[in-house]
Amino acid sequence: MSESLIRLTATEAVARLRQGDVSPLELVEAAAARIAAVEPAVNALPTLCLDRARAHARRLMAGEGREAEGEPGWLGGLPVTIKDLTDVAGVRTTYGSPIFRDHVPERSHPLVLRIERLGGIVIGKSNTPESAPAAPPSTRSSAAPAIPGTPRSPAAAAPAAAR
Repeated sequence: MSESLIRLTATEAVARLRQGDVSPLELVEAAAARIAAVEPAVNALPTLCLDRARAHARRLMAGEGREAEGEPGWLGGLPVTIKDLTDVAGVRTTYGSPIFRDHVPERSHPLVLRIERLGGIVIGKSNTPESAPAAPPSTRSSAAPAIPGTPRSPAAAAPAAAR
């Protein structure tokens, strides 16, 4: 079952949660198993909060914290990760810097509060490069170059610089 759950898109998972075909705790456990299998090699999630996630899943399953159910965007127990630039109460947040390696915020950022209010379950923090908020726009998104006609990567820039 766990293998099939990790292959669901977010939309499919939310639909199955709404139908009662899968529980929030089953999705958290499927995500935890997948993370355990691949995370050492991928290095995408520097901080996990699986006990916090399991507790949140159990609360949702007990009917608690479902005030927003039925509102647009209801996630119904979907596991999510939060970028390590955003505070999650009780979860280490480093902002991508060793300077903050022991920082554990007491309060969540409003974005996290909204996600959790809508039934999202935070399972961990996703990696971020140091000084990510100060990075130039061309490194923030691979959707398009910052300046038309400029390359997106240093490797692509080398031939252009040689001209």
